[in-house]
Amino acid sequence: MDVVHYLLLFQYCIAVYFVNCKRQIHDEPDYSKIEYGGILHKKDTTVSSQDKDLVAVIQYSYSFVKERFPWSVPDFLNQTKTSDVEKLELVYSIDEENPVYKEDLMQQGHDGVSPLHVILFGFLYKFTLYWETQKEAFAHQFTVSMFPREVLNMYSHIYSDPQSHTQGTPPSVSCESNPQPMTSQSDVLLQREEGSHEYFHKDASHWLKDSDQSSCKREPSDGVSSDKKHQSKPDFTVMSFNTWNMNSLSGKEKHYVKRIQYLGEVVARSKPDIIGFQEVRYEYSKGGQLGPSQVQHLVDMLEGYQFVFQPGQLQPNSLYEGRTEEGVAIFSRFPIMSVNHLLLFRNRSNSADTHQRVCLHAVISHPTGTQINILNTHLSLSHEAREKAVLAIWKYVKQLQGPVIFMGDLNAEPEEQALKFLRGEVSLENQQTTGFVDVWSETHGQDTPGLTYNTLKQDLSKRIDYIFMKKSKHMQIVEVTTPDDERRGHKAASDHLPVFAKFTLSTPET
Repeated sequence: MDVVHYLLLFQYCIAVYFVNCKRQIHDEPDYSKIEYGGILHKKDTTVSSQDKDLVAVIQYSYSFVKERFPWSVPDFLNQTKTSDVEKLELVYSIDEENPVYKEDLMQQGHDGVSPLHVILFGFLYKFTLYWETQKEAFAHQFTVSMFPREVLNMYSHIYSDPQSHTQGTPPSVSCESNPQPMTSQSDVLLQREEGSHEYFHKDASHWLKDSDQSSCKREPSDGVSSDKKHQSKPDFTVMSFNTWNMNSLSGKEKHYVKRIQYLGEVVARSKPDIIGFQEVRYEYSKGGQLGPSQVQHLVDMLEGYQFVFQPGQLQPNSLYEGRTEEGVAIFSRFPIMSVNHLLLFRNRSNSADTHQRVCLHAVISHPTGTQINILNTHLSLSHEAREKAVLAIWKYVKQLQGPVIFMGDLNAEPEEQALKFLRGEVSLENQQTTGFVDVWSETHGQDTPGLTYNTLKQDLSKRIDYIFMKKSKHMQIVEVTTPDDERRGHKAASDHLPVFAKFTLSTPET
């Protein structure tokens, strides 16, 4: 680290000290002001089709999907259309109330006259790329990270018609005549309501003029025609896996590259339909030959998945090593129909609760037509924060319709209060769960340990990774395992074992 980096780090520590001096015993951030930990919520309302960065982002996304689905994507970018563009400026904040200015971190300070410059860790672009043929309409929704300028990484890619891409079957929108292009770019397909973190698909039929009067008919959004749905298998599999971010025992990038490639092999062997990853990193200064985005590493190894990544916290070392953030991701072989996330409780005055935690929610459309709620999280090292978090998650889960699966690295062993609450054994703040089941204990009994941590040592000692389900007549557990290849230390894929579960959905025949 050079002198400039040391100076930046020193100035950062001084700033944090003065911020903390003002804090009370319980100090929560104002979640409405932040996109995630350390980043203020700031939307750029001036973005337009003339934005050179946007043009580069669209070209990058077109190439991304063209490489994966060459037979269904138009030959030229100008044969596609773009809508729903949203640009988020990643403005850095120490107190999560006010931006930090570059001048604040410089030794000479600000002269009081020149313009101030906020510290900006790039941008997130969210938009839809779509195209139409005589009988079909396709839509792909993207979240693309830009940091620094012209360096792009894919954070999310979802689409509602995977079977039309992979098998050549009819996609989700069909018409007897050629569809008309949109006349307005203001009708948002990937839309966020004010004050919410939820994004969702709108019915693709609104791309067509006077769609309610046309001959177009909306087919089931999962790409399976209604007369074939009874042929769909009701079983599906889920995996929860902590990636151990970009770590390796040696700290060398070449050993991380080898480890993450092996992690991909471990996942591929189990062939899960849905995966919840924790400790997923974007780390500008790391990644070696694979690049800084761990989401991209996983995408390149695991073909056939849609995916969404939600950062939870920008790390302090971003000031001197470049943007570094960590969060959770959901990968799915089935269409992801909507995405939401919860910023979980954080007491910034607690040294065990320094990172903002997030719970990512995706509604996934199973080929049988059932909509499955998938929630993935990585809880705090603080007992207080874990209890507040599980309470908030339960309140959220109670409002959901249909089957619910909740998974993640909960940083808590089974006898802890937060886990007892999830199992309905104790109440928190006059709330008590009902019908929430730890699928490992339900299948193997309370006395079977199901240890998942720490594979860096010879013997596992803790169970802190879980899959829960909300009991439902529409979904049952088939089996639960913790796939263990018995590789330990530097040979291990991660410092955690994954948890793998198979479920079955009720169908009219059953």
